[in-house]
Amino acid sequence: MAATQRRRRAGLWALGVVTLAVVVALVVARATGPRQSDDATPTRSAAATPARVAPAVSGSAVPAPPLGASAADNPGPRTSDAGVPVGFARSENGAVAAATTYLSSLHGLALGEAGARERAVRRMAADAAPGIVDQTIASMVFLDTVVGEARAALPSARAFLREIPVAYRLSRFDPARAEVEVWSLGIVLIEGRTQATEVWSTNLVELAWEGDDWRLWSWSRTPGPVPAVSLDAPTDPAEVLAAINGWEGYRYVPST
Repeated sequence: MAATQRRRRAGLWALGVVTLAVVVALVVARATGPRQSDDATPTRSAAATPARVAPAVSGSAVPAPPLGASAADNPGPRTSDAGVPVGFARSENGAVAAATTYLSSLHGLALGEAGARERAVRRMAADAAPGIVDQTIASMVFLDTVVGEARAALPSARAFLREIPVAYRLSRFDPARAEVEVWSLGIVLIEGRTQATEVWSTNLVELAWEGDDWRLWSWSRTPGPVPAVSLDAPTDPAEVLAAINGWEGYRYVPST
């Protein structure tokens, strides 16, 4: 029984990696894929400014202020472009806000129109990191296939994807580069194919300052840590979708 449960959980993680690659994009671990050289820094200031390893700054995430908030210490986002919240402060909190916002925004693009979602992904990504765009779009196309197969059997099949940040740690920061680790809970539901399934993961988001904003440079995710499984029985997928129909998602900024 225990072995069967382990295999089932491993299978669910494999499913989660595939579908949450669409939500989060960039499921390409830096340990297994080629990394851009530090010589390929996106700005001259990046080469001129020595990096420092930031103290471990950690905290939870809270709902962001409205877009366009004018407070001097507002980490962002301050506006939107190509359907993506953008405009982050060149600060530690701004980098955390950017990493968290991009993480929790990509789910909204996954099931959208192909041209619009590609423009949005390109807006988030650094120009010097083109592989991120290709990998993200490929993941979204794969999800299109999975949802298409579900709808071949059930024409009304719906899909629900969310990435919910739980806590973060700023592991590196200088004015040109930042690394933010985000522990998150993903929710994946494809009607006719899955129940509402939770996937816990730790995301390492590397950002570059480019075009007066933080942009994605690389992204990797690893499974866990995973809390204990709920003692409650899972809710039927149709009931889940009915219960949250019309509900909106959140944007996040650091709480510290």
